[in-house]
Amino acid sequence: MQKCDHCLRSFSPDEAQYLEYKGETRQFCCSGCRGVFALINDEGLADFYLNREWDEQGAFIQWENEGLDLYVFDESIATEGDIFELKAFVEGIRCASCVWLNEKILSKTPGVIEARINYANNRILLRWDSTIVSFATLFMRVRSIGYEIKLYSESEHFLALKREKGDLLIRLGTAFFLSSQLMIYSIALYAGYFHGMQSSLQYN
Repeated sequence: MQKCDHCLRSFSPDEAQYLEYKGETRQFCCSGCRGVFALINDEGLADFYLNREWDEQGAFIQWENEGLDLYVFDESIATEGDIFELKAFVEGIRCASCVWLNEKILSKTPGVIEARINYANNRILLRWDSTIVSFATLFMRVRSIGYEIKLYSESEHFLALKREKGDLLIRLGTAFFLSSQLMIYSIALYAGYFHGMQSSLQYN
């Protein structure tokens, strides 16, 4: 098995995609990762590979655009004249270098006024001049390096918290039910409900 020079995914040799870079042959699990590697280096952001804090394989990058509908972001984009602002979530952040890479790729895009990501929760604050750059361009810039902007309510982080909250409610409900049964039994004992009851077993 070989390991992808971008996402570190293990793959068989017959899947390999190659790229000559600075006199070295680099290997990738798919054309997507090869393209991302080339883009990151062409943008002068190769420090990402030196500074990232993970060495396990990342998520496999999907490049299908089928069903992509950016109109879902419209209600979340605030406007002040030609200046647009979006607070959303970046899917795929794994370490501080991921934050750095996304902020750099966006900040280098003409028309972007501010691109700031909170590493603690992966929330992004993005402000841009709509007369210079469109949100679609910014969205694809992020996607081109293997990440994705999502509404916070659609993010994996939000869904995981929602599932965790649902599981907690189920456990809390179960605990409450069992506790209530025990409480009823305890009150009955305290009130003498079972007083005078004798075992039906007879001993010789």
